[in-house]
Amino acid sequence: RINVSYNPAEIRRLLAGSGVAYVQRAPGPVLVLPALRSDSGWSLWGDNAWRSAWYARPAGGAGLLDVTLPLGDGDDISGFTPVQLEAGDSAALASLAQRYETAAAYIVAAFVPAGEVVEGAPVRIEIFGPQLGQPLVSEVVQAGPGTDEAASLAPVVAAAVAGLESAWKQVNLGTGGRVSKLAVEVPLADLRGWVHIRNELETL
Repeated sequence: RINVSYNPAEIRRLLAGSGVAYVQRAPGPVLVLPALRSDSGWSLWGDNAWRSAWYARPAGGAGLLDVTLPLGDGDDISGFTPVQLEAGDSAALASLAQRYETAAAYIVAAFVPAGEVVEGAPVRIEIFGPQLGQPLVSEVVQAGPGTDEAASLAPVVAAAVAGLESAWKQVNLGTGGRVSKLAVEVPLADLRGWVHIRNELETL
């Protein structure tokens, strides 16, 4: 048996020198709100195949993010409505995330052009971040085989989770560029000049 302890500062230096992105601490759970989009508008809380596919997703996967799904009870339905989603009400979405004690909430929307899910059907997924606005991810994924629509959407859910983690990494991963040192000589006449230079360097 070998016990290994890592020096955090040296590990960060090693990763930075290699140009490798890294996560300094494990992210907290995030709330995912599945939303079905059609020509008639948004469906957030009603029974539909997209929500069922998310709730059928195996719990505790090996992904980076710990995904939490809302209950869809009366407080959820009244707390965040399709009208608020359409209006980009990020404050209401933040309140929903706070209710579930998660770090942030994301909208993962699915749009099926044909109106029904069959094997090979193109499903567009869009992921909206906590600030809503423009989608962080937008891609088309083909539905897979299955005994029902929710089962056919399983590969679409997997692609959405991968897209969500990719979007999270772009914002939260620490990047380690090359570190350079530059020696500078500054002529100083008095202590006041040194204080001025020090303040400039600290705010650079």
